[in-house]
Amino acid sequence: MKVFQKQVFISILTFCALDLTAQSHLSVLENSKQFRDFAGPPLVEKYGQVQSVKVVYDLYAKKIYFLNHREYRYHHTFCMEVLHFSDDHYTFNKRNYADDDYRDYLLGNLNYFESLDQYVLEISPVDLMKPVYIQQLYEAVSNSFFKKEKLLFFINSTRLLEQSPELKKQIPLIFPQAIYKNQTYQAISKGSQTGILRFVTMDELQHGSFTGQEILVIPEAPVMLPMVRGFIVQAFQTPLSHISILGQNRRIPVCAYRDVFTDRKIRSWEGKKIKLTVTASSFDIDAYSGSLSAPVIQVPNIPLANVDVQELIDMRSVSKQTRSAVGQKAVQFSELVSLSKKAGFK
Repeated sequence: MKVFQKQVFISILTFCALDLTAQSHLSVLENSKQFRDFAGPPLVEKYGQVQSVKVVYDLYAKKIYFLNHREYRYHHTFCMEVLHFSDDHYTFNKRNYADDDYRDYLLGNLNYFESLDQYVLEISPVDLMKPVYIQQLYEAVSNSFFKKEKLLFFINSTRLLEQSPELKKQIPLIFPQAIYKNQTYQAISKGSQTGILRFVTMDELQHGSFTGQEILVIPEAPVMLPMVRGFIVQAFQTPLSHISILGQNRRIPVCAYRDVFTDRKIRSWEGKKIKLTVTASSFDIDAYSGSLSAPVIQVPNIPLANVDVQELIDMRSVSKQTRSAVGQKAVQFSELVSLSKKAGFK
């Protein structure tokens, strides 16, 4: 009988655990386990060791929803499937990221910064939400959240910085400086690769020679990066920094670690074959005893330039056909100009 009761008890616990992860949303987050079960990556992975839960506040029903990342990666999907928003995605964005009073929802992300042991409410940097709505969203989240006394609002844009004197009278704030101050790690390009760990100075990076089998430890990111197997950089990077883009394009692991030059454990790997693995929350260095394949030298494809055009060209007339004269970046900007006309953006 006791064995049967024990099996039933275990079955109930298993069912409850599965049921929580299967739920698409909750109206209250009661503990840290619920937060972790629902959490996914943040809006932008420029900070290390961050977990994030999307939140939606229905202005008409006056209800808050915490979304399960496994079920809904985007706010608009949840609003369309669960809250029955009937217009298209374009209309959803136009109405719910604007600075007027015609919103249906207040959208945000509830982040947990491990290095600070701090929960932070954030809205998209492109969201033009008014201060009165920011306060309303903050209060709705904090009233349904198990750590309301530790909840801060993130000033993550120039617009919010300008409004911060008004906002701080109503809700507690946190600024990027406070987050960066305590951050020691940042994932830049996730992945795994083997190579020989080598510490280099900026001068060696610019003028030294490399076999292509190295994983380099560097103090900061230069403009020109050698073709190697990975990087650990001491200085934090922005999402569009040169090393961020190149790391992802080359599909090599890249991370930032403030203490990399003083960490004795990492120093002990210098000159040895290692396997570097970069994830969103941490990086690992393990011994590697296998052979290192010869580096693949990629010959860049440099298109022929058209130097016959000697005058300024109106951006509205730039297209793929004029790429040889103006360059690919100018063509991409012309696409933005074209899209802005269609969307009524000025």
